Amino acid sequence: MKLAFISKNLPPSLCGVGRYTASLALALSEMGHSINIWTSESTPQVSNSVLVHKATGGWNTLTFFKMALQIWRWRPDRVIIEFTPYLFAPHTYGINFILPIWLLFMRLLFGKSLVLMMHELHYPTGLTPDRFLIGVPQWMQFILLIFVSPKTVFSYQAPFVKYKRWIPFKAGTLYWTPTGPTLHSNIKTEIPAHLSMPDQHYILLQFGSDHPSRLFSFSFKALEKIRDSFGPNTVSLVFVGISQERVNAELVLSKNIKLKGYVHGTGPVSDSVAAYWMNRAKLVLAPFEDGTSARRTSTISALSFGKTVVTTRGPSTDTQIPWEQLCVIAPSLKSNAFAEAALKSFANGVQGTHEPSGDFTLWFSWPKLCQHFVSLLS
Repeated sequence: MKLAFISKNLPPSLCGVGRYTASLALALSEMGHSINIWTSESTPQVSNSVLVHKATGGWNTLTFFKMALQIWRWRPDRVIIEFTPYLFAPHTYGINFILPIWLLFMRLLFGKSLVLMMHELHYPTGLTPDRFLIGVPQWMQFILLIFVSPKTVFSYQAPFVKYKRWIPFKAGTLYWTPTGPTLHSNIKTEIPAHLSMPDQHYILLQFGSDHPSRLFSFSFKALEKIRDSFGPNTVSLVFVGISQERVNAELVLSKNIKLKGYVHGTGPVSDSVAAYWMNRAKLVLAPFEDGTSARRTSTISALSFGKTVVTTRGPSTDTQIPWEQLCVIAPSLKSNAFAEAALKSFANGVQGTHEPSGDFTLWFSWPKLCQHFVSLLS
């Protein structure tokens, strides 16, 4: 098939949606599909088998309509819009009021060939006043978009189940598919230049972007408990992709400033450096306020490296995926339980025991994901 993707970001930008799009496009091209991507990324790093069209004049409403006409001239079999609210808004927070009109225009051009891939419904998540004021308008925009879209695919199961039940007459147009690893275990590693530790030093790792649902305090508590058991100078916590300044702010906010010398933020790094830290990690921590889910490419990437991942169950956690067979699961709002689970998993790792032992490829290998994705498009 000829598949056109619209994604604001692509690698090297540190954006989960962009990295997912690039990985999916590569896997689909290896299956023999013809892939074109429209993006605003200035220096995209994607496979040579994928043709990239860089938007000119900024990422705005006028650009969206120009892209629509360019894609229409290519005559693709399917057009997939990789959507989160903040990637299609004039600012990080807010909405684009013209977006439903643009989507309606896209539907007039492409009919049932149009696919809306939903990675976020509203952003940021949560019930604080600022999040509420931002989230409610974005949620209303989301409702408009799925009414206009002939097919909507979610990257995690919870909203798929919820909106099939809440909007039954749209149920036949709603689907879901997991994401896959966006940091690949076969990549050549590179030792970081500015942050090195002795080989015998144990590393706890948090990997991924600074998402608002990330529970920093849970990881700090896990580090403190493990240091109390294994010695204060043998274990460090490394946040890959998050700046030291951000980490320090969270240490102050959570009243864990005493851990400052043992908690490090790498800031943005290359895949090669990220792979180095992933290989070094004795344990990967992934606590999320809304729980782990099939859209968490950072968690899935850690599983692809064969790492034990301690994560949380919450309202976004997919019920059809056997997470307990793949990860160590703790309740999302109980930091002590998370720290205890991390301590037990760390001790098992030191003794050479890797648990749980489920096969992540049954759910998250790219060939399997592509087969499922193509079946949805068909």
